[in-house]
Amino acid sequence: MSIRYLNKTIAAVLCLAALGAVPAQAAPVKPALGPFIEDGSDYDGQSKCSPYAKPGVVAFQRMVLAAYPGTGAGSISRACSVGGTSEHKEGRAWDWGVNVGVPSQRAAAGSMLDWLADTDAYGNRAAMARRLGVMYAIWNRRIWFPSGGWRTYCVERRGACRDPEDGDIRHPHTDHVHFSFTWAGARKQTTFWNRRKTLASSAVASPSGGVLVAGRNGGVMTLGPAWYHGSKSGDYLNGDVVSIETTPTGNGYWMLTSKGRVFAFGEARNRGSLKETRAAAIASTPSGKGYWILAKGGRVAPFGDALKLGSPEAGQGPFVSITPTPTGVGYWLVSGAGTVHAFGDAVHLGDARSNDAVSMTATASGLGYWLVNRAGKVQAFGDATSMGEIPGDPTSPTVAIVPSQTGAGYWLVNERGAARAFGDAAVLRRNVSASIGFSVQDVLGSISE
Repeated sequence: MSIRYLNKTIAAVLCLAALGAVPAQAAPVKPALGPFIEDGSDYDGQSKCSPYAKPGVVAFQRMVLAAYPGTGAGSISRACSVGGTSEHKEGRAWDWGVNVGVPSQRAAAGSMLDWLADTDAYGNRAAMARRLGVMYAIWNRRIWFPSGGWRTYCVERRGACRDPEDGDIRHPHTDHVHFSFTWAGARKQTTFWNRRKTLASSAVASPSGGVLVAGRNGGVMTLGPAWYHGSKSGDYLNGDVVSIETTPTGNGYWMLTSKGRVFAFGEARNRGSLKETRAAAIASTPSGKGYWILAKGGRVAPFGDALKLGSPEAGQGPFVSITPTPTGVGYWLVSGAGTVHAFGDAVHLGDARSNDAVSMTATASGLGYWLVNRAGKVQAFGDATSMGEIPGDPTSPTVAIVPSQTGAGYWLVNERGAARAFGDAAVLRRNVSASIGFSVQDVLGSISE
């Protein structure tokens, strides 16, 4: 290398250093999460004065500053006496100190915003923003929404940055990035901070030939030809969703939380909830006009036109699954130890040799059933035939066994929402919901940051 070339190289490096340039920006590390994610939420602007910094915002601030050292801590809280509405006055907004005129800081802002907007491995758009509860971000005269991408925030005109619609003066946000959070994000209740909520809890067959999978966060995933009717993933639930059940037509479904609360979607009607803090499963009657709720302790509560058929004696649980007979005048209960209890016209055909049973399903005749444990081991009884099982995967245990339409096959669904097909069950792929947030136009006029 010539002395002249070396001198030029050194001069270039020194020049870049003087400008604050850096070779690359290392975004925050993405945690290992399952597929269930917030569908998005309605825009929720400031409505009260509560300016102390909320835990989710503080945790986000610390994560960003650790990833991008040398950037400014900015501010979270704002005095309620300051004019205008702002999520800062509720402690759920943060102004990150980066300047568009400093190359390294501009690069940091771009890196972080790209990280929030990226599509994840499951096909979820704006995945990290949704998982963190970021409602919107403002940077360098533009505003970004998880549901709609970038829009103009203000334009330079007559010596100021003005709203392109009404001409009002707005801060250009060239010396900081503004982040506003949903209440769930501000309270650190979103899936980014709660990995367990991103995993599947149960699954059920759809009469249309697909499978519905419930996430612990209240999300619903459709596999193949199954109909989506809504979810609770945008809301904070007190407890996990533990079970999902479809109506006989497939035009609706119920979800049950661990606290015994029932949510109904589509044509499904809410017939009541179980006043029980340890609920396990829900099952529909043949008419779809009622359901049974099973508590972990074994108590079965009927609602609507569901018949009261009995419960096991105390001390034989915990119970994990309830499966009605085709007639609706009987059901089987399964404990975590694999013991089957039959009531009404249900016939006891055998118990599983397992201490971690998770799910049961019956054959169309009602004269047989399959049991599966967390490791994916299937046991068949009566006229049920075992058509295969999956090797145990401790990183993604099985949560449900779901029969095909003919009964000559089944799917084994794991915690990541993947369905392994056996017999005549078709290979199913996940459908990604496009509904991820509120209408951008509805909120642009409400923001006064």
